[in-house]
Amino acid sequence: MKYILFLGLGFLLSSCAIMDYTKEELTGCDHHSKWCDQIRATATETYLYAQMSANTYNDAYQFKLPTNYELVTKKDNDDIGFAYSIYENTRNDLTIIVFRGTEGANFKDWWYGNLWGSQNDRGLELFDTIRQEKGSDETIIVTGHSLGGGIALEISLKRENVEAYVFNTSPRFSANGYSIENKRVSVVEHGEILKALRAPSREASQTYTSIGCSSGGPVAQHEQAKLAECLTQIAATESNEARRSLAQNNIEYIYE
Repeated sequence: MKYILFLGLGFLLSSCAIMDYTKEELTGCDHHSKWCDQIRATATETYLYAQMSANTYNDAYQFKLPTNYELVTKKDNDDIGFAYSIYENTRNDLTIIVFRGTEGANFKDWWYGNLWGSQNDRGLELFDTIRQEKGSDETIIVTGHSLGGGIALEISLKRENVEAYVFNTSPRFSANGYSIENKRVSVVEHGEILKALRAPSREASQTYTSIGCSSGGPVAQHEQAKLAECLTQIAATESNEARRSLAQNNIEYIYE
């Protein structure tokens, strides 16, 4: 039996260090997959964003996405290591900005991203440019893994009408006095390396799901491709589209 903690974190944008935790009662854990209702629903909602977040790295393996998601921009590391991709859903004109996280020993990511937070500023500038192009009424989704998730969270804290989906996210973000409510969904591997760093940090209001997807040490469990594949497998217990995604990527469905 896999046991997963599903939490809704309180809104924590002030200087107060005390966090309110509300634990949601898990239901449907007798499902044949052993994943509870809430985890299956979260996986169905997030698996494509998890795949996009994995794809924004220059890894040899890239998830094949549904044909209605068009990759319109993929920018590699700039002078401070900031990198991102932009997708558009051709069915509904939805725009998704995907931020790349820290790449191993990349000095620029550690110096400009994790230490000084300069990549967060670049992310805000990019978002503002796209917002001007798309107009104020269109919802934009931001997503990312690790440092990329931190960039996405900061945008969702400082800008209106944006949804954030983040994975194994870095605590490197700041609200700086803003108190904007947006939808934020965070999925983390329960044993991954950044979880210990997030524990003493102030959190944004979000739906936070800690999930037991993979084995290995803290570094191995931080890997985004593993989390994306696991979420797709779980989503496939509920979603025919997720089942097709597994087939499209030649991944065997494990919950028959």
